[in-house]
Parts: sequence; C-alpha cells; structure tokens
Amino acid sequence: MYDQWSFKLLNTIGLLVHLFLIDIPKDLKRWLTLKQKDVTGKVIVMTGGASGLGRKMAQIFAIEKQAKLIIMDINFVSSTIFLRRLILQEGAEETVSSIVNEGGQAEAYRCDIRKEDELEKIASEIHGKYGQRKILLFGKIKRILSYKRRPCARMPAFSS
Repeated sequence: MYDQWSFKLLNTIGLLVHLFLIDIPKDLKRWLTLKQKDVTGKVIVMTGGASGLGRKMAQIFAIEKQAKLIIMDINFVSSTIFLRRLILQEGAEETVSSIVNEGGQAEAYRCDIRKEDELEKIASEIHGKYGQRKILLFGKIKRILSYKRRPCARMPAFSS
C-alpha cells in the first residue's frame, strides 16, 4: 500500500495543502506582528565584548538601544593589533571607552568564564550593584559549549 504511486501522490498533496493553508499563514502572521524587545535602561551582561562581533554588538546595545552594558572578557586591557595597514584597538576597556565617548553606559570586568570562582565573584559584584533583573548575552558561546564542565550552568546566579 505505501509503495503505490497513488499513496505517495496523495501524501505529497496533503503535505503541500497543510503547508500552504496552515503553516505559512501562521508563520507569516507571527513575523508580521513581531516587535523588537525594548532594552532601554536595562542591564545587559555580555561575555566576549572586547573585540570582533561581540564588540560591535556591545556598541549597538549601549549606544543605539541605550542599555547599560557590562562586558566580561578575558581580554581586558587595551592592546594594539597591526593588520596590514589597519590598526585595531582591542580590549574590554577600549570597548567601554568607545561606548562612553559616544554617550552610552558601559562597564568592563576582567573575567575568565572558564574559572567558576572568578565568575561567582563577578556575578555577586554585579548582583550587588544592579540587582536581579538582567539580560545575559554570550558573545563567545562556541567556546562555552565546548567545555566539559560548563560554567554557564551557574549563570542563574545572574538572572534569578
């Protein structure tokens, strides 16, 4: 029965009807009514914001979206990288100074998120200063997921 062409044809037609009459309209409605989350004045705790894509995300959230940004990164002190004729300034301090110069609010903490004791110490500092309500943003999630013992399992200390 399942090998007959008529069964396969009817099954395909049923799938296409379901797709066009139910799934696509439902997704279309959801996408058309989707709104951006307002993070104005909210505290965002971010890892990996010292360089690259994480740095750009930090600048967007702090300057354009007017959020209070806390950057935790192992690369804390500014360092200069010469890349052909381009000079890059990296480091959490450099990111914070660029955000503050543009009118945003940001702080930097040196933290190796692989070390649970450092993470606990900084989490308690941030919790004491800003309270409980925070948004967590992982700029370097690939490395976190590759750990055998994930320190991000302890992250509810930030957002609980």
